[in-house]
Amino acid sequence: MFFHHGNDGRCSVVNGFSGAATPLPELADLLRSHMVNPCDEKKIESKRSENMRIRKVAMSSMASSPNHHRLLAVVASNCSKSRVFISTCRPAGEINSCVVTQETSTILDIAFFQGKMYAQVQIFQELLAVDLTDGWLDKPTPPGVRPQVKAFTSWIWPPDLQPEMYLKQFSHDNNPQEQVQQYLVESNGKLLLVRRYFRAPPPRIDRKQHLTCRFEVLEADLGDGPGLGLWKTARSLDGWALFVGAACSKSFRASDVDGARGDCVYFLLDHGNPLGHAGVYSVVHRTIVPFMRASRRVRPRRWSWDSLRFPAWFFPVEV
Repeated sequence: MFFHHGNDGRCSVVNGFSGAATPLPELADLLRSHMVNPCDEKKIESKRSENMRIRKVAMSSMASSPNHHRLLAVVASNCSKSRVFISTCRPAGEINSCVVTQETSTILDIAFFQGKMYAQVQIFQELLAVDLTDGWLDKPTPPGVRPQVKAFTSWIWPPDLQPEMYLKQFSHDNNPQEQVQQYLVESNGKLLLVRRYFRAPPPRIDRKQHLTCRFEVLEADLGDGPGLGLWKTARSLDGWALFVGAACSKSFRASDVDGARGDCVYFLLDHGNPLGHAGVYSVVHRTIVPFMRASRRVRPRRWSWDSLRFPAWFFPVEV
């Protein structure tokens, strides 16, 4: 499924194979009321702009009951803050239910997990969550009706570190030679955080060809309740495979996907030429294998997908 936000402000989810589109007029009205405008690649706002742009879209898993519908979450951010807009995906003609979260610091990634929507934020790498009533929204929100504003609850904030020490430990800004991209993904009943560390390339190499050097895969331990959660190192993925990217992250049992290797993380470059440095990371062996040999990699150039929208994983079926 693809999320389409047209130049006229209309929103829909589109089946990539059949082309069938489900309009989301309630979500479109909600985004318009918060001045979240469609992204115009020819008029990219400056980093100082206060206008919000869509940074990430995520969908919940397939509904287990015909009375329930999948949820769509849209992250919109400006230079310092983020909001999440959440809508049901009911059939055309039915009124959807919408909620919007309170404003928070810049959101790095989101994921639906066990009836909540979790968000990893930039400040102190805190893990927040919004309770979605076991994952379902039932109260219709017609266009023009103000939706409920949901508050975030902190779930992981380290009790054993002072804020300045936590910032020093987890912020990648302190080491200009090494940066990190983070991905939240639900896998086999667990909430995982994947950290992909990469180095800036030498001056003679295209600046967009960041070189991935290592990974961390962490599992959220949320059993003690809000504010008491912890990240634990994951030593394996129990035979599952992760596909991560800034636009989309998903997990599958490796045996259900032809060619997929269990306990591995598949990754793409998050902008520019996605095959410039893409590969597979083994969680068990802690090794990285590139998709393509250096001699066969595509020569760097400006592709039509050279934007925040691409690249993204494309899954032909619901596995």
